[in-house]
Amino acid sequence: MVKKKIVNYLRKSEWNENAGPVDRILTSIYKLYRNFRVSLRKVDNPTYSKAFLRTKSLKRNLSGKKFNFVTIDQATAWTNEWIQTFPRRYDLIVGVPRSGMLIASIIALKFGKGLTTPELLKEGKYWHSSIAGEKLSLQDINHILLVDDSVDTGRAMGKAIETISSLGRDFDITRAA
Repeated sequence: MVKKKIVNYLRKSEWNENAGPVDRILTSIYKLYRNFRVSLRKVDNPTYSKAFLRTKSLKRNLSGKKFNFVTIDQATAWTNEWIQTFPRRYDLIVGVPRSGMLIASIIALKFGKGLTTPELLKEGKYWHSSIAGEKLSLQDINHILLVDDSVDTGRAMGKAIETISSLGRDFDITRAA
């Protein structure tokens, strides 16, 4: 609630010509922060991704909160906003079983792509929506978006990459959490 009030205050100050110097400085810092977060989301670089996740983890640890539960409507809205920064080059969306499947299914439907898990991909199977166009053969799949709902230790994501890599193909895998 406090964060929302601060953000609303800064947004109002942004357009206020009579804002004081402190308000202008705070607004400038907020704009830099917003631009930095957007630019980090667009970068497909593991180092930036790790830094972004570590800052989120640090923020969570400092606040004393372990988990932040959200409604399905919030998860859908946030996912729709998040994927606006994604390139559309993916051939297949792979969800980490259980935790990543909800977010992965939203992304697959929005992008009009097939959806699977690492184990089903290993078997050569994936779900394909009728709105997704024609179904690709597994030989035509090169770019994979691997999705989980969150990352703590990275073990589930690492296991998923290991499973996909065991197929003997050199997939271009982008991780998203």
